Amino acid sequence: MIHSNKVKLRYKNIHIRLTEEEFNLISAQANKFNTTKTKLIVNSVSKTQSLLPFANKEEISELRRIGININQIARILNTNSRTLSLPEISKNINNTLENLNFLLSKIHGNL
Repeated sequence: MIHSNKVKLRYKNIHIRLTEEEFNLISAQANKFNTTKTKLIVNSVSKTQSLLPFANKEEISELRRIGININQIARILNTNSRTLSLPEISKNINNTLENLNFLLSKIHGNL
């Protein structure tokens, strides 16, 4: 079987009017994520794109670690719920949520 690695060529144009502020915002975001304005806009409206299309490898790695922490908390709760104290469980969950909120803020540029 022969696989084709065709590149999707974009040949359609859309002309939109932006304020100077809107144009600068789009340009700054494209520069921040090291992408083109076209890719930034297409990814922001495409339902098939990743929720974090411009997250860098470090951020994705941190999200994986947070996911692992959440899985570990769930596993502990399912197997040792009688041996852990509620404050200990709460502390683990709160720490994980704080890390996740910080990372999401960083990814979305809210810091």
